[in-house]
Amino acid sequence: MSTIDDIYVIKVFNAEALGAGGTATSSAYDLGNKAHSGYFSLQYSKTGVGVVKVEYLLSNDGKTFAEPSTGVDIVSAIATGTQSDVISFRPEPARWMQIKITEDGTDTAAFTAWLAIS
Repeated sequence: MSTIDDIYVIKVFNAEALGAGGTATSSAYDLGNKAHSGYFSLQYSKTGVGVVKVEYLLSNDGKTFAEPSTGVDIVSAIATGTQSDVISFRPEPARWMQIKITEDGTDTAAFTAWLAIS
């Protein structure tokens, strides 16, 4: 049984290899009984020369995902080299979420991330 104090943590990427200009999208996560307070954070680790953008995609039907027009990237550009951080964000209300990563065409990168939901 979950309570409003629960924090759910999901590993969304595990050393995901991105080629120059490549993208990857996580599995879909049902937020139905997890996002009690609407707080989210993403802990990431990136290696390689590539520059990576991280964004979230939302859906209410669990099938069609889109970046909300009012959405803001979780991270707009993770610099070259080895980088890590924990970033908080507040997405628009929705039942389902995916995390999308995109390398900007610079070079290759590997990306690992955990999503925390409260």
